[in-house]
Amino acid sequence: MLGKTGRTLEWRNSEVYKAIEWAKTMTWKGIKPIVHYCQKIYENGIKLTEKEMEP
Repeated sequence: MLGKTGRTLEWRNSEVYKAIEWAKTMTWKGIKPIVHYCQKIYENGIKLTEKEMEP
């Protein structure tokens, strides 16, 4: 919820920003990820097929 001063929204954005920046520092087999913030809301329970997971 957004408080009268907007501090709740600021706090949440701050925490999201920190998490995104932290995720950017991770590597897998020496490869850094491409990390961005997505505002799209996805449905729960959706699964990809093995073919969709292939690069």
